[in-house]
Amino acid sequence: MPNVRAERASSRACLAIALPLLLLTAPTARAASVSWVGPAVGGSWTDAMSWSGMAVPTAGDDVTIVGANVAVGDAEAVNGLTLSGDALLNVSGVGASLTVSGPANIDSGRLFVMDSGQLDLSTVGAVNRTLCGSTAAIDFITVGAGGSVDLSGVKTLAVNAPSCSQFDLSISIFAGGSVDLSGLQSIAPAAPHTVTFNVAGAVDLQKLATATATTVNVQEAATVSLPSLTSFQSGTLDVISGQQLTANALTQASDTMFFASTDQGLVMNALTSVSGGGIFLNTGAHIMLPALTTLLDVPMQIQDGAELDAPALTSYTADRVGVLLSGGVLNAPALRNLSNIDLTVSKTVSMMSLPGVTSYSWTLCSPMGLGTILAGDTGSKIDLSGVQMFTIDVPGCGPLAFNIGAVSGGTVDLSGLKTIVMTGPQELAIVATDPGSVIDLSSLTTFPPSPKVIFEEINSGQIIRPGGAPGGGGGGGGGGAGTIRMSISDMQSLLAGAGVDKHARKKLGALLTKADRKLTTASGTSKRAKRARNQVRSLLLHFAALVRKLQPKHITDPAIGAALAADAAGALQGVSTL
Repeated sequence: MPNVRAERASSRACLAIALPLLLLTAPTARAASVSWVGPAVGGSWTDAMSWSGMAVPTAGDDVTIVGANVAVGDAEAVNGLTLSGDALLNVSGVGASLTVSGPANIDSGRLFVMDSGQLDLSTVGAVNRTLCGSTAAIDFITVGAGGSVDLSGVKTLAVNAPSCSQFDLSISIFAGGSVDLSGLQSIAPAAPHTVTFNVAGAVDLQKLATATATTVNVQEAATVSLPSLTSFQSGTLDVISGQQLTANALTQASDTMFFASTDQGLVMNALTSVSGGGIFLNTGAHIMLPALTTLLDVPMQIQDGAELDAPALTSYTADRVGVLLSGGVLNAPALRNLSNIDLTVSKTVSMMSLPGVTSYSWTLCSPMGLGTILAGDTGSKIDLSGVQMFTIDVPGCGPLAFNIGAVSGGTVDLSGLKTIVMTGPQELAIVATDPGSVIDLSSLTTFPPSPKVIFEEINSGQIIRPGGAPGGGGGGGGGGAGTIRMSISDMQSLLAGAGVDKHARKKLGALLTKADRKLTTASGTSKRAKRARNQVRSLLLHFAALVRKLQPKHITDPAIGAALAADAAGALQGVSTL
């Protein structure tokens, strides 16, 4: 009779020996590399025939999509993901999601997440765009209502494409959408490229410390917080249509444009200095910069109904010609001197109040001419009533002119000015033209004689001097018509280019045409020549005032506006040499 117990024991022994061998020789599961082979446009993730493995990728697969637009409409998961060749991943719809658990590279891809889609790319550690774009704007990330993108692992965002034409890499977050970039520390696109955030939804940038060539547009009801930002260069912070941007660690900004239109739209309590760029406040903006002490080469436009509070500001200067302070209320009680800053007011920026400033100086020499103080519309006013000394100190410069003008009913209040000091061969033209235009110099007692200082009252304009003395004319040398015509030609070229609409081109072009025509009889000492010079000067002053008035609606490029203003100033100084 067989020994059953012995046979069972023998079988168990064989299994004990065989099982480890089976485990050693069994194949281990590995992630499969799967590539998109489907259509370039309109492809669906769930179409098995569109994948190289003839099967929809699973959680263990590494996926590559090159140059195609692929839509995810349900819940998917993969191990790895590579987007290249400007591939677009579209995750849209309720229940649509994609989770990447392993390595991911989206440097040359694009993301589109809408209608509650969810995209988890938290394993991406950096983004470095090197691929050229087919357009000037590359929609890198677009997120709509209910959509979310998790890129919390990204630490650096860069663009390095030196052989490409200039392009902007944009991240657009619509209302109700969100992007998690909570680990991002630096944004550094290499010139000439830029990065733009358009934020109407939510973006987490809590660790962002440095940014260059970056624009942040805050839109609709959105707020953006940049609590770690300490360096911002060559970019734009824009809260024109949004609620608020906060950057309370930022101490210095260079070549940065600031825009705001809401009360406390920009909150930067540690900002001490700004160099280059510009500050533009629309009606309704009230911005406080409590630590700001220094503005260098910073144009500002403060519209009626807007205010900038800078209680610690002590220095507002420029090292280049063309830095313009246009209108508005600048509450800077510690500011005593303005140096090399053009001042102008017009229709929408009709009031400028700087009563605490006690001296104004100009020290820059430029072929375009010296500076301008201009009030250019009915009811517009520049209040410099606290200024006691006005200095032009450019001894190495030629016989250029500085212009103080009131036109079309504008007023320049220099009622406290006592002394004008001019050390070089330059001239100062003080011109009031048109009814209601007034320049108040009621305290002026010490100034160089004509022709260094010229007082011109044209078409019922008024210059108030001590004892009610009217303004008088002063002459100058010849040779300026060619310079003026060159400036007019430059301005006509600027008007013909981009950034100026048809309305502005027509209005401004007509003034230049008239000025050019009057130049033919403006040289010499005859009464006719003097009348023509006055007409040319009046036309150019009107031109400068209209340039301010037409910005930014009709002259949309601030650089064009600044160039037109500078050329107008150059032409005005040329009139004094006729």
